[in-house]
Amino acid sequence: MTDGAAGIKNEEEAFARLAGRTLTSVTFSLDVLELRFHPWTSLSTRVWPEVSVDGKVLTIGLEGYRDELLASIMQVASAATLEPDNAICVVFESGVKLRIPLPPCEAVEDRVTLTEWKCSPVIFN
Repeated sequence: MTDGAAGIKNEEEAFARLAGRTLTSVTFSLDVLELRFHPWTSLSTRVWPEVSVDGKVLTIGLEGYRDELLASIMQVASAATLEPDNAICVVFESGVKLRIPLPPCEAVEDRVTLTEWKCSPVIFN
């Protein structure tokens, strides 16, 4: 982790702060997915998350993938963790789980960034 927000001691603590926040938007662009949470937090990634719902795992390109991401808007994150296998997991109260694997990063553009309003971004390597 580099240049963390004030008062955050490690990556796990940074992600735990997503718990209790509401997903307010999902933005798709050419090679970036941005998840915005209320209040004033965003998670940007170039690694497309796996979406688990009802025992099914959906990945980018599969039917229903984008629909499930969009259906999570206005859902509250019940948990957000950095898993031992180096993946970020966000679980919503609806039971939908997003899992973002963190591959070894050589380039800045491969990183996942968590940004909170008025705080420095937390960049995950």
